[in-house]
Amino acid sequence: MGELMEWQQLVYFKEVAEREHYLQAAKALAISQPALSRSIQKLEEQLGVPLFEKRGRGIVRSSYGDAFYTHAVKILEEMEKAEKHIRKMKDPQYGEITLGFMRSQGLQHIPRLLKQYKEIYPSVEFSLNQGSTEELINQLREGKLDLCICNMDQGVEGLTWRKLWTDQLYVYVSDTHPLANEEQLALHQIEEEPFLLIRPGYSARVMFEQIVEKYGLEPKVAFESEDMMTILGFVAAGQGIALLPSLETLQMSHVRSIPLIEPTERQIGVAWREGSVRSPASDHFIEQLVTYSTKFGE
Repeated sequence: MGELMEWQQLVYFKEVAEREHYLQAAKALAISQPALSRSIQKLEEQLGVPLFEKRGRGIVRSSYGDAFYTHAVKILEEMEKAEKHIRKMKDPQYGEITLGFMRSQGLQHIPRLLKQYKEIYPSVEFSLNQGSTEELINQLREGKLDLCICNMDQGVEGLTWRKLWTDQLYVYVSDTHPLANEEQLALHQIEEEPFLLIRPGYSARVMFEQIVEKYGLEPKVAFESEDMMTILGFVAAGQGIALLPSLETLQMSHVRSIPLIEPTERQIGVAWREGSVRSPASDHFIEQLVTYSTKFGE
């Protein structure tokens, strides 16, 4: 295999090819003419063809030079685009962030967060993905996400996690339910009710199963779905009750949310891969998440 071509050789060649004059090209490049001539000679040796031919006292591109010039221009243009792209990625006011989040967070915190962030940094691009905590952690490990906002009660090897805020489960009942006017509910008041549950794999379902085990409940499951809005629709129709996180920004007709007396907290935080090369925009967004969570907790 021949010697690898250097980027600088392409810059020198392009200048000579466009000026068709070594001295003028050398002055434009701020190098000596002998140094420029040696660079072009080395390039011709690498390619095995003459790129220029003499014509009178000057030079012109050979047919090989014409062909190589077309490709050299495209390569240098792509290099310039690549450099601009990297410079933007290094700038926290630009950059790209691939963010994953739990479905429950997509109903309140994430839209609010992104709205606030984009008002200040409109040039930062987000690629968004939602799913269960298990799905998000797997995608994070596979490098498909830069960051994810999820529930992580226990540490996960290879990931760093920083707590942001605390969620708790609420009892959701229809506004015609006998318990609809209660200020708080205890588990013994709802254990005989038909439950409408998030499917297995989601953080809210894990919390429910932990509660069932801790308090020795034997719940009657009436329906399962991965979509909270579907569950709340069934709640509104009086088809059962649900235990779901706080959905404070969601206005759902004919549904009431009532806090449980028993503690049912879960920790929500931001996670990323240990040792991952994150953009400054991602690091800056983590800082903004922490600031948001501090204000949210006040």
